[in-house]
Amino acid sequence: MRCLTLLLVLRLASAAPSQAPSDFTITGLYAEVISHSLLSSYSFDLSTSPKTIATSCLATPQTESNGQLVNVSRTPCADDARYTWAWTIITSTSSTSSSSDSSNPNTLDAADDKSSSTTNTTCNIEYWFEGPHYSLYAAHHVPADQIVWTNQQSPTGTVQAYAGPANFTVPVEIVY
Repeated sequence: MRCLTLLLVLRLASAAPSQAPSDFTITGLYAEVISHSLLSSYSFDLSTSPKTIATSCLATPQTESNGQLVNVSRTPCADDARYTWAWTIITSTSSTSSSSDSSNPNTLDAADDKSSSTTNTTCNIEYWFEGPHYSLYAAHHVPADQIVWTNQQSPTGTVQAYAGPANFTVPVEIVY
């Protein structure tokens, strides 16, 4: 009996990594604050390769009145709760200043000081799969140039949206 149990455990342990998908394929990624509302919309389909298990993932969280995309905490996908995902906003601000007297670096005239600050918004999208023999994890970084402000032709219609590729693959890590 012990021998049979040991063989079964060894077989499951050795089979898991070879059967684990190598990538998550994301298709139809869409994220945008809904103009003139306090909601945002996130949606995409997730499938694994080499296998073809597909599920739809979506969320419509409440946003602030500033029109910016918001974090989505770890959320199960619609068709298969073994798949979960999260959207994390990363905001950084950089400041620069310059003086009108560039010939003398020790002189600073406060009236002529020109400073500016730039806010960059990036995000991480994380994906998980919780299986009986292994778990999978993947992360995709969205750079600042793929989070854009769209103008809906009205004073209050400017909102953030994802403008990166709608379809891509993300390599997975096997997590036990």
